Amino acid sequence: MLLRFPDGSSFATGSCQYNNAPGTELASRIIVDVVIAGQLTTAVADTGVPCSMCSPEFGSFVGLTLHGGTNQSINVHGIEITGKLHDVEIDLIADVGNPLGLNIPILVPDDLGDIPNLGLRPYLGMEGCLGSINFAADFAHQTFYFG
Repeated sequence: MLLRFPDGSSFATGSCQYNNAPGTELASRIIVDVVIAGQLTTAVADTGVPCSMCSPEFGSFVGLTLHGGTNQSINVHGIEITGKLHDVEIDLIADVGNPLGLNIPILVPDDLGDIPNLGLRPYLGMEGCLGSINFAADFAHQTFYFG
C-alpha cells in the first residue's frame, strides 16, 4: 500500500523494503537499493548529509572523475569535505509502485580522510535528493516510501 494525502492524492508513488545493516555501526541507517549512473548498488538515505556523496572509488567505477564536475566544499558533522560535484542520474528502486528517477548532485571527495563509513556505500543527502521528494520510513515494517 502506498501513502496518500488526506485529499487522496499520492504522497508516495513507490516503496521498498530497506536494510539496516544489523550488527554494524550502520544498524540504525536506512539502506535502499538504487541505480546510480547505471550501476545497481545500495545507498544510505541520510538527512544529516547536506548533499549526496560517494567514495572516490565508487565515483571512478561509475565514470565520475576528479577532473570533471564543479569544485565544492561541504561540512558534514563537523568535518570539512572538499571534492567535485557531479550531476548524476539515479533511480530509487520500488518493490511496490513505481521507481523514481532523479538527476541529483553527488559529491566525490578528493580523498576520504576522516570521513567514517563513506567507502562502504554512497549516501543520499538532502540537497537535490531527499529534500526534493516526499519520503517516509515505516520502521516497524522496514519500508521506505518515496514519491
